[in-house]
Amino acid sequence: MSDARTPAGHGRVFPPIRWWVAALAALAAAADGRPGAEVAAAPAGQAADGPRIYFPIVVKTSGLRPARPTAVPTARETLAPTAVRTPTGAATLAPTLTLTPESTPTGVATAGPSPTPTVTPDPRTAQASTATWTPTLPAGTGLPSATAAVAPSDTPTPSTTPTPSDTPTPTLTLSPTPGPSPTPSDTPTPSSTPTSSDTPTATPTATWTASPTATTTPSATLTPSTTPTPTVTLTPTPGPSPTPSNTPTPSSTPTATATRTPTATWTASATATPTTPPSATSTPTPPPSATRTATASSTSTPSPTATRTPTPTATATPSGTPTPSITPTPVRCDLVATFADGLAPDVVLHVATDGDDLNGDGSAGNPFASIQRAAAGADPGTAIRVHAGTYQGDQFIEDLPGTAADPIWIGGAPGEAVPVLFGGGDVGLRIAGASYVVLHDLAVQHMTDNGVTIDDRGERDNPSAAHHVVVRNLRVRDIGGDGNQDCLALSGVNDFVVMDSRFELCGGDGEGSGVDIVGGRRGLVVRSHFEALYGSGVQARGGSQDIEIRWNRLRDTGARAIGMGGQTSFDLFRPPVSDSTPNAEARDIRALANVVEGADTPVAFAGCVDCLAAHNTIVDPGQFLLAILQETTTAPPYTFEAARDGRFVDNLVHFARGAIVEDVSIGAGTLPATFAFSHNLWYAHDAPGQSAPDLPVTETNAVVGEDPSFLAGGYTIDTNSPAAGAGVALPEIDGDIAGACYAAPPSIGAYEATAAR
Repeated sequence: MSDARTPAGHGRVFPPIRWWVAALAALAAAADGRPGAEVAAAPAGQAADGPRIYFPIVVKTSGLRPARPTAVPTARETLAPTAVRTPTGAATLAPTLTLTPESTPTGVATAGPSPTPTVTPDPRTAQASTATWTPTLPAGTGLPSATAAVAPSDTPTPSTTPTPSDTPTPTLTLSPTPGPSPTPSDTPTPSSTPTSSDTPTATPTATWTASPTATTTPSATLTPSTTPTPTVTLTPTPGPSPTPSNTPTPSSTPTATATRTPTATWTASATATPTTPPSATSTPTPPPSATRTATASSTSTPSPTATRTPTPTATATPSGTPTPSITPTPVRCDLVATFADGLAPDVVLHVATDGDDLNGDGSAGNPFASIQRAAAGADPGTAIRVHAGTYQGDQFIEDLPGTAADPIWIGGAPGEAVPVLFGGGDVGLRIAGASYVVLHDLAVQHMTDNGVTIDDRGERDNPSAAHHVVVRNLRVRDIGGDGNQDCLALSGVNDFVVMDSRFELCGGDGEGSGVDIVGGRRGLVVRSHFEALYGSGVQARGGSQDIEIRWNRLRDTGARAIGMGGQTSFDLFRPPVSDSTPNAEARDIRALANVVEGADTPVAFAGCVDCLAAHNTIVDPGQFLLAILQETTTAPPYTFEAARDGRFVDNLVHFARGAIVEDVSIGAGTLPATFAFSHNLWYAHDAPGQSAPDLPVTETNAVVGEDPSFLAGGYTIDTNSPAAGAGVALPEIDGDIAGACYAAPPSIGAYEATAAR
């Protein structure tokens, strides 16, 4: 039958064929049990050229019934999130939700207060869900009712266009109704062909609520509702095969309540990795534009806040694997470094008692007879080996220039007895103008003036005239006897080390020193022994600065054991005294962790500025516990600073009250009020009740009148001693005289306490 009108003269015209097809489709749907459709005749129409009656068929969508349950997709399906499309392209979800995307993929979904917003998912993908969909067709569309299966569309729904927003949108919270507890899965499930089941699946009932959040990644939580929702089984239409993804989409973690029911977090990202059984979905192929996809997850614990992340976001550290341990290097507190450490000579010149200065060449077979002759031909990197025997003193060396990489060595031959310079002159050995020189393994005896002298050739204003000198294992004794004669005199020498040496019986008539330093800079006297001296053990004066006297043993050293400063003629100062700025006998001299026995004054601050005596063990001083003196005074045009700002800390003073003339000898022109005393132990072993010293200022944290309990055979202490742990840590010293590190807090005195037995 055609769509043309009947010939003229007939009173009725049949409806077009397409209307009959629509009517028959509606009747077939009703017969099949789908939502009913009523067929009614439209009012008769009147044609313009005569009375003509039309019978259009109208399909009414009133009273749609729930669809008969059909197969529910199971796990590993790939379904488009657009489950039902009406003729206008919209899908109806009961209850419904409106999500307004942000302008960027990380925008937050916007929800109003209404519990019935509208969701417009991506038209090209289908999301498996246990929720059901109720299709609703607008009345008067002229189309029959449709099933829930719709082929995916390649055209995005206009409502998914992101709406720019500068304000963070509240987070939508989705909490499911308790249902069956699925087994959680931590591994993303790849997509597969959907399968059908004849058994309807129970569906959680949900109400969508909005809660504000400050985060920029939206999330959703399902809030349970007591109102049941009609269910319609979703029949999927296979769409394009999605590409599985193992990379999780960064999003906030959804929360769930009470049961392990799938929850969804809506994120504006291109991929998602669902893992929720029994209806988990894998990641769909990303569309060209940003769409909202669901990332499913399930909680592993029925807790309101606990969640299970679909895939790990960070690489976990394997458990059970032991961490490789590193054995720490033992801390050493007894090391003394010098510029010559690790260096070896390139050339060796030999000196022997049967050598010949005229005809020798310095070889082992044809040695020289004297140190002086060998030094005349020594270049940097040369070692002068003095073989065992006794040599005449009064040997003079001038200008002995080594270098940092190639020093010059003078000393005994390895494996042999120490050679001796014995008598024959005023000075055993004098080196003028030395640089990078090591003097080692040599003995000097019975000289009338000094044992060994190293100086700057009198160039008092030239700091480079003598520098970088090491004196090691030097033995000097029986020097002088009637005045100011020294075992070792250093004048104008900078950057020096005197170590592991022994000085005895030098000077006379109250003068002479073991080591006398005049105008030295940056020097160290360490691990040496001083005994039976007439003037002092060690003194640094004549403009000396930054000198450390550490880990030495001084016994019966005459007037002073350690002189920080002293008295020096103006013409001997290095650098020369100034008539424009104040001068000082000494600055920054440090006496640290020494054992001093029997000197009249164990430590003297003699015109010294900013000097320190710390961690010394002082036993039986002869007259004074210490002295603050000013021996070089102002004489125009030269001014001298007064002794000031000294510190006396962590010292153990074990004395006989009956032998002490005055606790602190204070000279005129000094500033004793600027001194500081703290953490010292004072013990008068003959009168413990009179142990408290008379100091120029008040001391802090002193230990007074308590026996330090020296262990047998020396001045060591154990942890039972009141000195143990009673000191205060100082940055200038870290180890004791025996090479042990001081504890924290340290013990008072030259020895750190050992474990009590």
